[in-house]
Amino acid sequence: MRTMRTIGTKELDEFIEVLQIVGDKTRQMAEMSLGAAVLVNATAATGQLDAALETGLTAGAIIRAEHDSLLTDFERQAENCMGECRHFAETPARFFERIASMSAAEILSTMRSNGILVKGVKYV
Repeated sequence: MRTMRTIGTKELDEFIEVLQIVGDKTRQMAEMSLGAAVLVNATAATGQLDAALETGLTAGAIIRAEHDSLLTDFERQAENCMGECRHFAETPARFFERIASMSAAEILSTMRSNGILVKGVKYV
């Protein structure tokens, strides 16, 4: 028999807020990537190919590292709050997309199937 764990609505609300923050920051990072691409193109157009390459690689590495860190933190919080882990061969980005696409009812159902209940929620 599985041991059920209970969390409060505050913890669930904090997790939902993290979900929104990760989505917002991911969109911001995509915009930064586009801005970096414009800068790389403009630099390359002036004939400064080495500078363009260095700019692109540096910007890409910084954005990627920040995004990876964000997704790692999200994955940890999803496991703590929902009891949900990545599926075999599921990338961190795809894991985030899967959780972010869930409705509130699907999140609660997933939590329940993973042994986590939310105080004050009536389960049928």
